[in-house]
Amino acid sequence: MNNNLKNQPILTEPNVLNYEDTYKLRELKFLMVIVGRYQGDYYIDAFNEAGVSATFVTYGQGTVRSDIQHIIGIADTKKDVVMCLVTKTKLKACLDICEERFKVSKEAKGVAFAIPVDSMISVLSYKFITDTKQNRRK
Repeated sequence: MNNNLKNQPILTEPNVLNYEDTYKLRELKFLMVIVGRYQGDYYIDAFNEAGVSATFVTYGQGTVRSDIQHIIGIADTKKDVVMCLVTKTKLKACLDICEERFKVSKEAKGVAFAIPVDSMISVLSYKFITDTKQNRRK
């Protein structure tokens, strides 16, 4: 491959640069919180107040055997799985919300973790998730 072409931005249309070549992008994280059943609504409201554009909850079911469940003191294996995409700048606030909620009671405890998001297909989706109202050029 010709080394002169290797570092050139990709043009989607004649003389039009890709969004990421023109505008400053914010790093995204996929945040997942696993908590006891019926705890998910709290996170939807709290993350919304923290500025997260969209939060989703789905149901989960633990797979631990009943004898081990009794030994480690897990009363219920039914879980809420809370998922959202957040910017790196909002991640700390969301994790702080989780940490404070986990301290409330034994039933409010859970697991929270974030995974980096390397790419996204739609510019409109990216703008929605990052709450971009005005683009900042590089």
